[in-house]
Amino acid sequence: MKCEICGCKVYGEVEVSEAHLAENDTYIIKVDENERNWICCDSCNKIICHKCCKNPATGYCDACLGSINRHEYLRKAD
Repeated sequence: MKCEICGCKVYGEVEVSEAHLAENDTYIIKVDENERNWICCDSCNKIICHKCCKNPATGYCDACLGSINRHEYLRKAD
């Protein structure tokens, strides 16, 4: 994979698994990740390296984070 902004190679991965507990009809989703240098934007789904993203912990690329009211939403969520 490569960063969709600068084109550098990104490393690390995220593994998602799920399970269904039949006795109480509950679904469990487990997310495991190793050290990685990229995010997949929660809004536009672009792969962006951490160097091209000012706030990777938010899960949003800079373009989506700067869109209307997204900063306000994240501030209220803290």
